[in-house]
Amino acid sequence: MRGLRRIFLSKDTAVQLGKNFAKILVIGIIVWDVLRRRTDQVLTLMAQPVETLAQTIASLGFELVLNVSLVYALIAIADFLYQRRRFRQEMKMTKQEVKDELKQQEGDTQVKQRIRQIARQRLRKLMLQRVKHADVVVTNPTHYAVALEYERGAMNAPRVVA
Repeated sequence: MRGLRRIFLSKDTAVQLGKNFAKILVIGIIVWDVLRRRTDQVLTLMAQPVETLAQTIASLGFELVLNVSLVYALIAIADFLYQRRRFRQEMKMTKQEVKDELKQQEGDTQVKQRIRQIARQRLRKLMLQRVKHADVVVTNPTHYAVALEYERGAMNAPRVVA
């Protein structure tokens, strides 16, 4: 039932049905207009000789084909513009789809946060091990501490180890 509802009661189906009715209506109006303008020729077709009959039918057919072709070209251009706009609208992602894609590409934020936390813990451990090899630790009473290593003669300047 859902599939049938989607096929017969969808917006796309309604638009396609409307476009097809409009095409039939426009073609009918064009044929009616051409025949209305040439009513006297159409009514006298039976009385005409075969040579002029063929010529009249050919000119009438050419006029109908030309007018219908021009209108169909306009309809095709309008339909192309509509379909392109509709395609672009359908290709846009919703906010949720953007979030899901970002999560898929970059990984879950909680997992990334946990990885960063583990990396910070390892760096802190490494830093504390390096402090043991430092010659001096310079501290700011509130925020910072810098561990320096210096070997006289072997180094030009002290090196920061932690």
